[in-house]
Amino acid sequence: MVKALFGGSFDPIHLGHISVVELAAEVFDVLYVVVLANPEKPGGMFTRRERSMLVPASTRHLSNVIVHEHHGLMVDCAAELGADVLVRSAHKEVRQEHSMAETNHSLTGIRTWFVMPAAETAWISSTMVRELTTAGRLDDVKSMVPPAVHSALVEKQAAA
Repeated sequence: MVKALFGGSFDPIHLGHISVVELAAEVFDVLYVVVLANPEKPGGMFTRRERSMLVPASTRHLSNVIVHEHHGLMVDCAAELGADVLVRSAHKEVRQEHSMAETNHSLTGIRTWFVMPAAETAWISSTMVRELTTAGRLDDVKSMVPPAVHSALVEKQAAA
């Protein structure tokens, strides 16, 4: 049984992330989707706990996906969960991603599997979703995120 880990801040999870999750879920027996706290990124739209609730609501159609929450390095989480492979999206920041993959392999022996998100969603970013939401463009965001995320964004904006 091959276990993989796809980690990210997922603030919020969007359809580009979901396309990577779906592709990885087809390849690996178990896919851990790990919501990470990244001290390098400024505070986001959703708390880590809120993001950890939105991920399973967005991936429940995939029976081999397990959502996990972690604060710290992704490779430490992979070791704790017994993951054999790290999954990363290959479309953005390619040089940085390859450097991180080599570092992770050097430190832990865990390899990284790069996957391209679906072409129709590769352009979506969490930053774009947050900026459009903040600008009140929730109708535009609707085609970029799963329904549960859109509902949460609407609630977040109504409370602001």
